[in-house]
Amino acid sequence: VSLNHKLKALTGFTTGEYIRKVRLKQAYELLNSSTLSISAIAYAIGVSDPSHFSKMFKAEYNLHPSKVKQLM
Repeated sequence: VSLNHKLKALTGFTTGEYIRKVRLKQAYELLNSSTLSISAIAYAIGVSDPSHFSKMFKAEYNLHPSKVKQLM
């Protein structure tokens, strides 16, 4: 419980939100630097449903993962 309170105080995010942001940042970097498919990147960051990954990514970055891949 104290970890959750300290993390919230330091970052402003709950533990789940912070983990999601870190994973999505890693996914963004993978989209920019690798030739992996979007599904493979979703699985690599621990998301088992690629469509759910796309929704989370779009909510965070206001871009679809395929658009980021095209900009590469």
